[in-house]
Amino acid sequence: MTTKDDQAAAFYEDPKNRASAGVAVKRKAPQRLASHVPVRFTKEMIDQVKTLADEDEKTVSAWIRALVEREVTRRMLTTYTDAIHARFVIQRGEPKTESVSVPQESKLALA
Repeated sequence: MTTKDDQAAAFYEDPKNRASAGVAVKRKAPQRLASHVPVRFTKEMIDQVKTLADEDEKTVSAWIRALVEREVTRRMLTTYTDAIHARFVIQRGEPKTESVSVPQESKLALA
């Protein structure tokens, strides 16, 4: 049984179906994508995403990848900052706490 994603992948294997849909944007560094992940959106949401991607002169896929990368980086940085703060608290001999959080103003600065 073939899925719509399989059909789409087969469609884009043909080079004539991969014509540019807009202005080319040079990437900072060559990027190799590891896998294909099917994601579904409502029609209204994808229309909004298309509008924002056009404003940013990106493809929908590139726009979504950038958004996901930014969120992952933000969260990983927050986690890393929490871990460093916890190590500092423990090394100073202050009482251990069950959870350590970054002050709200620091989190806003990372966003």
